[in-house]
Amino acid sequence: MEAAITAATRGHEVTLYEKGERTGGWLLVGCLPPHKSEIKALSDSLDARTAKAGVRLLLRTEATPERVETEKPDVLILALGARPLIPDIPGATGSSVVAAEDILAGQKEVSGSVIIIGGGLVGCETAEFLAGRKGITRVTVVEMLERMAGSISPTYRPFFLARLKTSGIQMRTGTIVEKISATGVKVRHEGSPDFIAGDAVVLAVGLKAENVLLDRFRGKAPEVYLIGDCVKPRTIKEAIEEGFRIGTNL
Repeated sequence: MEAAITAATRGHEVTLYEKGERTGGWLLVGCLPPHKSEIKALSDSLDARTAKAGVRLLLRTEATPERVETEKPDVLILALGARPLIPDIPGATGSSVVAAEDILAGQKEVSGSVIIIGGGLVGCETAEFLAGRKGITRVTVVEMLERMAGSISPTYRPFFLARLKTSGIQMRTGTIVEKISATGVKVRHEGSPDFIAGDAVVLAVGLKAENVLLDRFRGKAPEVYLIGDCVKPRTIKEAIEEGFRIGTNL
């Protein structure tokens, strides 16, 4: 969106395709955990700036290679995003396993004792989102590294972790998940095997670049650029900076 806004503001005629009901991508999910209202404000701001810049916005419309070829653009910017990563763990595609993003978006529900695999920002925020909700009896976050939420700002991290502990969330660091079953997860901690019982497992192990269709778009315009998570999943700040840079250099 930032690339479209910047290019349109500089005088280019810009069409933005979005196959979903609204723009925003992962911002629409990122604003759902507790204490993330600023993400919603950012998404709303991008929507307003897109309209003000005069971008031609086509919702519920997928930019297929055939459609792009018909449009004959001078420049094609691909921002295809990313999808939740499914780890190479036995049982990771089982019926009791769901993606954290689906939980936050309300597309899937869990109950009882919930185990979250991945103690990064998304995993911890999903834990906070679930803690105390009706039907949830316990939330356990399992992280293979020695630090929970290690990528969070060091000035904010202590307060964030304290809030999770106050919510009753159990956190297991230095713990590797070896197998997922319908009754919990088999893990290894400091070389010793263990089992964490649970009714549902939530995957929060990152995103995978959505680049399967990239080759089909090559050559569809004189200039083709790849930006955002379809290159490599990154932060909101990095995505906006990249979009601004591309829009400025056109």
